[in-house]
Amino acid sequence: MLMPMRLISLLVLICLFAPGMAYALQCPNPPPPPRVMLDRIEDPVQYDFNRNRANLNAMGAKILAAQRAGSTSYVGGLTNGIIASNMSTQIQTLTSSDGMACMWISEINIKLHYQPTVYISREFVPGSCYHNAVMAHEQKHVGLDQALLAAFAPQLQQGIQAGAQSIGLRGPMPQGQMESVSRDLQNTMERRLNDLMDRFSTDREAHQMQIDTAQEYARVQSLCRNWP
Repeated sequence: MLMPMRLISLLVLICLFAPGMAYALQCPNPPPPPRVMLDRIEDPVQYDFNRNRANLNAMGAKILAAQRAGSTSYVGGLTNGIIASNMSTQIQTLTSSDGMACMWISEINIKLHYQPTVYISREFVPGSCYHNAVMAHEQKHVGLDQALLAAFAPQLQQGIQAGAQSIGLRGPMPQGQMESVSRDLQNTMERRLNDLMDRFSTDREAHQMQIDTAQEYARVQSLCRNWP
């Protein structure tokens, strides 16, 4: 069984100011394409064998309800895969001595962080048939997450690249507007990131639910005699 992911999105603004110029501002239009870099981080799987089945069942109640499955379908394990996204954006700014400015996104750094934890009921002693059967099931969730993230990472990078490039140049404008334009650029890229992550979350949930089926639970329980 898989717990939903947690999404953390953060946009950090870094402004670089060019020296003032004594002539009319010449803004590059279109500006140079933004540089987008993505760092995908996968933590080692953490394991927790200290919770009882009732506690794990309560943790997974939302998923069980969504699947219309009863507690008898629960196999005694749970995978909580936290996925966090973080993005920092660098904005290039040109100003002139006549009070004008232009701005564009020059660089974006994205971090995609996967933190999986596998829970197995303490009633299933490590090394027992029950424990091993549940572990194999939960590892399916982890493996699927890893495959989905590997496929999604370049899509996320391309999506952010396209979003930043579509913004293009802001200006020439009075320098008094720079703060509001900076906020607008931040908000625009934050919405882009959250939209892409939301789409991934929906796709991920659909794939993961293909693992958590009544048939799969029955198969796991059939692997061991006298399933408790």
